Amino acid sequence: MTSTVHVILDDDPTGTQTVSDVPIVLRPSIGSLVSAAKGKALWVLTNTRAMEEDRAIDTVREVVNLARAALGSGVPLLLRGDSTLRGHVLAELDAAGAQDTVSLFVPALIELGRVTIGGVHYVKIGGKRVPVGETEYARDHAFGYRSSKLVDWVAEMGNGRPAIGVPLEHLRRAGDTMLQDILRVSPAGTVVVPDAETYDDLASVASALHVVETNGRRVIVRAAASFASVWAGLSSRTVRPAPTDSNILVVCGSHTTGATAQLAALETASGVAPVYIEPGHINGERDRALVAERLRTAMASSGLAILATSRELLPEHQNLRAGELCMDAVIDVVSQVLTPDTAVITKGGITSARVARDAIGAETGWVEGALLPGVPLWRLNSDGVSRALVVAPGNVGDDTTLVTAFNILRGVA
Repeated sequence: MTSTVHVILDDDPTGTQTVSDVPIVLRPSIGSLVSAAKGKALWVLTNTRAMEEDRAIDTVREVVNLARAALGSGVPLLLRGDSTLRGHVLAELDAAGAQDTVSLFVPALIELGRVTIGGVHYVKIGGKRVPVGETEYARDHAFGYRSSKLVDWVAEMGNGRPAIGVPLEHLRRAGDTMLQDILRVSPAGTVVVPDAETYDDLASVASALHVVETNGRRVIVRAAASFASVWAGLSSRTVRPAPTDSNILVVCGSHTTGATAQLAALETASGVAPVYIEPGHINGERDRALVAERLRTAMASSGLAILATSRELLPEHQNLRAGELCMDAVIDVVSQVLTPDTAVITKGGITSARVARDAIGAETGWVEGALLPGVPLWRLNSDGVSRALVVAPGNVGDDTTLVTAFNILRGVA
């Protein structure tokens, strides 16, 4: 079977933030991939950012093999990852075959001002471009780094791995021909990291990639959401769901400073205090039941309940395994609280993935579009119930993001 469907392997579900009207497979199998492959592209959730590296590698290999078995050996594949450089970037590239050929890394997220200029990757904070190595994301407890220049970042994270940058002025002056030449002749294992500031720049990168692959050189691609949408020929649209007067559950697992500020703003605006999962609740069924009861009480009185992980992490909790155990507790509580008419807002990519797949129990979903810039709205179906899920990435938005998302679902924004 030969496929023209573009398949995006997403290391958490926030990669759908720049597309609309596409399916997302939450539990990949040959059957689910074939069923979902009806349009230009489909997203496949791997959730590997929540995994230890060995498990992430195995998962990527497994999903790549499933996609090729289901949709043909030549199915176009792309690894979608974080625009702030977190995740098993190089390990997943290698799992998809990068050690045997050249790879392309494009972490720009144009919609949020995350761009690469002069080889330096920037994150827009407070209206200013900040080198990514100077942000809180570079201090991530699982995926921390020092470098802001992508060539240096690849060497830092890849034990001296070779990388080649393509300056913006060369990309624009020479069109995509310079990038074509670099992709065509670079030795196996090399990571090519072009500058990108606009969607026109991404279109030039995509054009070079297409020419090189058409001429027989395989390129393994890792990119943030903006390039994934360009590569797949998709775009996003703003969507507004029908207002709901049913209960709304907000679940926040992200520990970024932005997520904490958004939680505080939601509490102030709604008058509803978050209920926290503390480290001691991780293994205690009775404690989890008490947390669930507090959430049900909040819903009964106001129609809103807010569940969040503890805002202060002890050193022993700052690892992927501890995070997984904590998320297990979150999912247990959410499963106790959800009713068929509950709409859900999730803050954090790993949180969103686990809630959609494990608490709601959906095997596939539908990306309707953007509720807010960088914040997609999904429609999930499970056991005959259709449910809205707002997927708010941990590193997206200002202090008002959760308040605005809640107000939109209520129909007052």
